Amino acid sequence: MTTVDDARASLSASSTIEEINVARDDVRGSYEKLQEALVEVSRDRDSALESAWADFDKAVTNIDPNMTIPDAVASLQEEVAGIETAKQGLDKSLACS
Repeated sequence: MTTVDDARASLSASSTIEEINVARDDVRGSYEKLQEALVEVSRDRDSALESAWADFDKAVTNIDPNMTIPDAVASLQEEVAGIETAKQGLDKSLACS
């Protein structure tokens, strides 16, 4: 957060209470924007996982009952990969770095 860096650089032992309050308000604004962005990222990742799950569920429902088990499993590989990719995206968005 650039604003946090700005606040750290501008505050010193000689800062006034007013300057401290202004720095806090600036950081609050950045924090609120970051929170909104995190909600959007989380929503996007969750939506991707829901979509991948729906694709997998539909594919399982539509398996031809006359297929062999190995063929049925093979037919689901793309959907399983979609779930794995969506989960990895969700994990990355939740990871602290």
